[in-house]
Amino acid sequence: MNLSLTVRNKDKETMILKINDVSTKQESEIIKSFFDLANKNEAHNLVEGTNIFLDANAIESVLEQEEVQDKETKSTEPEFWKTGIKYDDEGVPRYKTHYECECGNKGRRYVYKGSLDLECHNCGQPINIEPATRKIDEDGLPGRDSYGNFYTAKN
Repeated sequence: MNLSLTVRNKDKETMILKINDVSTKQESEIIKSFFDLANKNEAHNLVEGTNIFLDANAIESVLEQEEVQDKETKSTEPEFWKTGIKYDDEGVPRYKTHYECECGNKGRRYVYKGSLDLECHNCGQPINIEPATRKIDEDGLPGRDSYGNFYTAKN
């Protein structure tokens, strides 16, 4: 891709930068650096009335690259962070559960549907499990609370 960055100062137009065959990554870094410089215009003696022009295709390309990077970042997160469902080695689902123990320990566990209690990581005391909400779906699974928990456990 070819990239050109231009600054117009009142009636004078000056080509600042023209690069042929720039990679998308390089293009992104150049454009960001250019706008960082433009945002500091007083420090770089750009006078009032200075206009900065950038090839529209270059901006679109950088925006598309940032969208792809966002999607890649999101796709690297484990699926169970979003769904609240973790599968064991046999493929059986376990459901996100928040627990608080009398000993002061609290945390997150993934429990099987129908589990009645879980054991505190700290003191080993059993803690009763309850649905996180009053809503129950047709499969008997509780609805998720505002933190994404299917169940809560307190003693």
